[in-house]
Amino acid sequence: MKLVVDTTDAIIQDLNDNKKPDAGEFVSIVGTLYAAGTENEIGKYRCFFSWGGWANTTEGIPVTPAVQVFDVKGNGTIVVVGDEPSMEAEGKQVDGVIAGGTSNYKSITGTAGLTEGKMEGAKVPFDVVFDIKWP
Repeated sequence: MKLVVDTTDAIIQDLNDNKKPDAGEFVSIVGTLYAAGTENEIGKYRCFFSWGGWANTTEGIPVTPAVQVFDVKGNGTIVVVGDEPSMEAEGKQVDGVIAGGTSNYKSITGTAGLTEGKMEGAKVPFDVVFDIKWP
């Protein structure tokens, strides 16, 4: 599936009131999910993460702990815990662990991979791939 996040919708925990995100402040974002290769909306995306990453992985991509929720219309939700791709991750797949889901996704496990595309204005596109294990 495809995910498009509009960065103008980000909500930032601005602890020092400087009107910009600083490392360690928390951010909430939302996005729209589309069927791969189409403009057909299939759901919504919500994510909560720490701005600026906490450390680097062995591949040199900053690790940004996140909780991601994929609300897929008529099917339920998939909850992912792991890494929110940062701007340094453009073109590289960043994986998270599927923590479970609801409705048709109840009791699933596996991984979710997000590959960030080139930012288009205030919008950031991602390719999303799930490797789901059914109970």
